[in-house]
Amino acid sequence: MRVQKTMHPRKAHLRSRNGCVQCKRRRVKCDESTPLCGPCSKHRIECSFASSLLTPPSPPLLRAPQYAPPLSPSSLMDLELLHNFTSKTYSTITCSSVISPSLREFYRTTYVQEAFAYDYFIHSILAVSAFHHVHQHRRSGASAGLEKYLIAAHTHHNTALRSFRQTLNNVTDENCSAMFGCASLITIMSYAQLHVTTIQPLSDSPRKPNLLVPEWFTLLRGIPLAVHNNENVKSGPMAPIFQRMKACGTGKVDSDISSYFKRLCAAFTQHSDAKVGRLCCAAVDKLRESFVNFGQQRESTPLLAWPATVHEEFVVLLKMSIQEAVLVFAQFCVLLFEIRGSWWVEGWAEYILERVDNCIVEERWREWLRWPSNVIYGKEREVYPPS
Repeated sequence: MRVQKTMHPRKAHLRSRNGCVQCKRRRVKCDESTPLCGPCSKHRIECSFASSLLTPPSPPLLRAPQYAPPLSPSSLMDLELLHNFTSKTYSTITCSSVISPSLREFYRTTYVQEAFAYDYFIHSILAVSAFHHVHQHRRSGASAGLEKYLIAAHTHHNTALRSFRQTLNNVTDENCSAMFGCASLITIMSYAQLHVTTIQPLSDSPRKPNLLVPEWFTLLRGIPLAVHNNENVKSGPMAPIFQRMKACGTGKVDSDISSYFKRLCAAFTQHSDAKVGRLCCAAVDKLRESFVNFGQQRESTPLLAWPATVHEEFVVLLKMSIQEAVLVFAQFCVLLFEIRGSWWVEGWAEYILERVDNCIVEERWREWLRWPSNVIYGKEREVYPPS
């Protein structure tokens, strides 16, 4: 009897082209073991699998798009504002009528370069540039199309201010220079944002008739002097500003003005409530310091220093329209008038003094309006302290 053998199916032979280079050359089957295949290990020869592990994989090729996406309108606006700052606005942020070429170049280049690393700083630059653009074109009578620049100005101003306030709690040696630069621009914005907030001239702007204390007075009090007094600021990127201040020498207040302020404090002591007199005399002393600093620097620093350093209770008196406090504010208008050539403060001295004049009704205090009125309205430039 014939026994039939059981036939097992043949195992399929899987062909592969993934063997190592050495096995392919020798035409032997590679078991594709890594990092060293079986045949290469048996014959103790170099295996391409081992060397491939030492070679880092090539990075994937990135295909650049054929066309760059178009810039958004806001991006184009920001580029326009940056160009306006580096070509025009940069030379207007200092109150000095005489500015050296090196300091001009500093504001045009280094000042802007420092801003790129800090969002609050660069937004401040763009905001001031937008306000300046509006002011320039409004003065020339070209008011059409300015609304978009006003929107950009307020948008950048609000963004800068929000970020600046968040950083106030973390002023470091690294960011103090940027904080100083931003604070200087906030000073300008604080004046300029109300000055060009509408398309009408300042005298026609729709303002609250009882608004005696401008918004910038309160805003400037939110900037701590620690930002300005940090020694690292004076030796950092902003050093050229302080070098100019040092070169100006020591300022001295006019003897007639000094005597005038002493007489004013004596009047407060004699006729005012004790607390009111004390607060107003302290504010006058701070104002005298601002006159000294302005005589030395001819800069906007005194415009920042006085509102920021007066006592909070004095600000309360001012907001309550207490006669003595309002009278001190009138003397501050003389400083504002001294830098009237700066576009961002133009018209403020007249605006405030007009409202002060309407506020002070007691005759014994009205005579103390004579000096600021004479200076600002051009009747007399000399000081005539009340007898």
